[in-house]
Amino acid sequence: MTRLAIVACLALAPLPAFAVTVDDVLAEAEAFCAGFEKGTITVGPDVVQSVELTGDDTPETIIDYKGIACSTMASAWGGTGGTTLAVLSDGQRFDHLAYGWSVVDFDGPVLLLSQHGVNCGATGSDRCVQALVWTAGKLTGPGEASATQDAIEE
Repeated sequence: MTRLAIVACLALAPLPAFAVTVDDVLAEAEAFCAGFEKGTITVGPDVVQSVELTGDDTPETIIDYKGIACSTMASAWGGTGGTTLAVLSDGQRFDHLAYGWSVVDFDGPVLLLSQHGVNCGATGSDRCVQALVWTAGKLTGPGEASATQDAIEE
Protein backbone atom coordinates (compact mmCIF):
# COMPACT_ATOMS: atom_id res chain seq x y z
CA MET A 1 0.00 0.00 0.00
CA THR A 2 2.88 2.33 0.83
CA ARG A 3 4.43 1.69 -2.57
CA LEU A 4 1.15 2.58 -4.27
CA ALA A 5 1.00 5.87 -2.35
CA ILE A 6 4.58 6.72 -3.32
CA VAL A 7 3.91 5.95 -6.98
CA ALA A 8 0.75 8.07 -6.88
CA CYS A 9 2.66 11.01 -5.36
CA LEU A 10 5.40 10.73 -7.97
CA ALA A 11 2.86 10.61 -10.78
CA LEU A 12 1.22 13.81 -9.53
CA ALA A 13 4.50 15.68 -8.94
CA PRO A 14 5.36 18.32 -11.54
CA LEU A 15 8.07 17.27 -13.97
CA PRO A 16 11.34 19.20 -13.92
CA ALA A 17 11.85 21.65 -16.76
CA PHE A 18 14.02 20.18 -19.48
CA ALA A 19 16.70 22.13 -21.27
CA VAL A 20 15.52 22.74 -24.83
CA THR A 21 18.59 24.21 -26.54
CA VAL A 22 21.82 22.43 -27.37
CA ASP A 23 23.79 24.77 -25.12
CA ASP A 24 21.36 24.19 -22.24
CA VAL A 25 21.44 20.40 -22.68
CA LEU A 26 25.23 20.33 -22.71
CA ALA A 27 25.37 22.67 -19.70
CA GLU A 28 22.94 20.36 -17.90
CA ALA A 29 25.19 17.37 -18.69
CA GLU A 30 28.25 19.28 -17.54
CA ALA A 31 26.58 20.25 -14.24
CA PHE A 32 25.37 16.67 -13.67
CA CYS A 33 28.89 15.32 -14.20
CA ALA A 34 30.50 18.03 -12.04
CA GLY A 35 28.07 17.16 -9.25
CA PHE A 36 29.73 13.77 -8.86
CA GLU A 37 33.28 14.19 -7.55
CA LYS A 38 33.82 17.32 -9.69
CA GLY A 39 33.85 15.40 -12.94
CA THR A 40 34.34 16.98 -16.35
CA ILE A 41 32.69 16.06 -19.64
CA THR A 42 34.17 15.37 -23.03
CA VAL A 43 31.83 15.90 -25.98
CA GLY A 44 32.54 13.84 -29.11
CA PRO A 45 32.23 15.23 -32.64
CA ASP A 46 28.96 13.44 -33.53
CA VAL A 47 27.00 14.15 -30.35
CA VAL A 48 24.86 16.91 -31.90
CA GLN A 49 23.22 16.19 -35.24
CA SER A 50 20.60 17.98 -37.33
CA VAL A 51 17.82 15.82 -38.78
CA GLU A 52 14.42 16.43 -40.36
CA LEU A 53 11.60 14.81 -38.36
CA THR A 54 8.57 17.10 -38.60
CA GLY A 55 8.26 17.40 -42.36
CA ASP A 56 8.50 21.20 -42.29
CA ASP A 57 12.05 21.34 -43.72
CA THR A 58 13.32 22.98 -40.52
CA PRO A 59 15.84 20.60 -38.99
CA GLU A 60 15.41 19.21 -35.50
CA THR A 61 18.37 18.41 -33.27
CA ILE A 62 19.36 15.05 -31.85
CA ILE A 63 21.82 14.93 -28.97
CA ASP A 64 23.24 11.43 -28.63
CA TYR A 65 24.68 11.08 -25.14
CA LYS A 66 26.61 8.02 -26.32
CA GLY A 67 29.33 10.49 -27.34
CA ILE A 68 29.41 12.38 -24.02
CA ALA A 69 31.85 11.06 -21.42
CA CYS A 70 32.02 12.04 -17.75
CA SER A 71 35.45 11.67 -16.14
CA THR A 72 34.02 10.44 -12.82
CA MET A 73 31.17 8.17 -14.00
CA ALA A 74 31.45 5.26 -16.39
CA SER A 75 27.76 5.23 -17.29
CA ALA A 76 26.36 8.67 -16.50
CA TRP A 77 23.65 8.61 -19.18
CA GLY A 78 23.23 4.97 -20.07
CA GLY A 79 23.40 1.36 -19.12
CA THR A 80 21.97 -1.98 -20.18
CA GLY A 81 18.80 -0.24 -21.42
CA GLY A 82 20.69 2.01 -23.81
CA THR A 83 21.95 5.58 -23.73
CA THR A 84 19.98 8.81 -23.51
CA LEU A 85 18.99 10.35 -26.82
CA ALA A 86 17.48 13.85 -26.63
CA VAL A 87 15.39 15.14 -29.53
CA LEU A 88 14.87 18.91 -29.62
CA SER A 89 12.04 20.30 -31.73
CA ASP A 90 9.75 23.32 -31.60
CA GLY A 91 10.89 24.31 -28.09
CA GLN A 92 10.27 20.79 -26.77
CA ARG A 93 12.58 18.01 -25.64
CA PHE A 94 11.88 14.30 -26.03
CA ASP A 95 14.25 11.89 -24.23
CA HIS A 96 14.57 8.22 -25.12
CA LEU A 97 16.89 5.36 -24.26
CA ALA A 98 18.44 3.70 -27.28
CA TYR A 99 21.40 1.59 -28.35
CA GLY A 100 21.39 3.32 -31.72
CA TRP A 101 19.16 5.35 -34.01
CA SER A 102 18.51 6.23 -37.62
CA VAL A 103 16.13 8.47 -39.56
CA VAL A 104 14.50 6.92 -42.61
CA ASP A 105 12.01 8.19 -45.15
CA PHE A 106 8.87 6.05 -45.09
CA ASP A 107 6.04 8.26 -46.34
CA GLY A 108 7.74 11.00 -44.30
CA PRO A 109 10.55 11.02 -41.74
CA VAL A 110 10.63 8.18 -39.21
CA LEU A 111 13.03 8.01 -36.26
CA LEU A 112 14.02 4.39 -35.63
CA LEU A 113 15.41 3.51 -32.20
CA SER A 114 17.22 0.29 -31.41
CA GLN A 115 16.08 -0.44 -27.87
CA HIS A 116 16.14 -2.90 -24.99
CA GLY A 117 13.93 -5.91 -25.72
CA VAL A 118 11.62 -5.18 -22.79
CA ASN A 119 10.24 -2.21 -24.77
CA CYS A 120 8.81 -4.74 -27.23
CA GLY A 121 7.48 -7.16 -24.63
CA ALA A 122 10.56 -9.40 -24.81
CA THR A 123 13.77 -9.76 -22.82
CA GLY A 124 16.75 -7.43 -22.82
CA SER A 125 18.78 -9.56 -25.20
CA ASP A 126 16.01 -9.67 -27.82
CA ARG A 127 16.16 -7.15 -30.65
CA CYS A 128 13.65 -4.32 -30.45
CA VAL A 129 13.08 -1.38 -32.78
CA GLN A 130 10.69 1.47 -32.06
CA ALA A 131 9.48 3.74 -34.84
CA LEU A 132 8.59 7.33 -33.92
CA VAL A 133 6.89 9.91 -36.13
CA TRP A 134 5.98 13.56 -35.65
CA THR A 135 2.23 13.83 -35.11
CA ALA A 136 0.20 16.66 -33.58
CA GLY A 137 3.26 18.51 -32.30
CA LYS A 138 5.07 15.58 -30.67
CA LEU A 139 6.98 12.39 -31.35
CA THR A 140 4.63 9.44 -31.17
CA GLY A 141 5.11 5.72 -31.43
CA PRO A 142 2.88 2.70 -31.85
CA GLY A 143 -0.22 2.83 -29.68
CA GLU A 144 0.22 6.46 -28.67
CA ALA A 145 -2.87 8.55 -29.40
CA SER A 146 -2.39 11.80 -31.24
CA ALA A 147 -4.43 14.95 -30.78
CA THR A 148 -6.06 14.23 -34.15
CA GLN A 149 -7.18 10.79 -33.01
CA ASP A 150 -8.49 12.22 -29.73
CA ALA A 151 -10.49 14.88 -31.59
CA ILE A 152 -12.04 12.30 -33.92
CA GLU A 153 -13.05 9.99 -31.07
CA GLU A 154 -14.78 12.74 -29.06
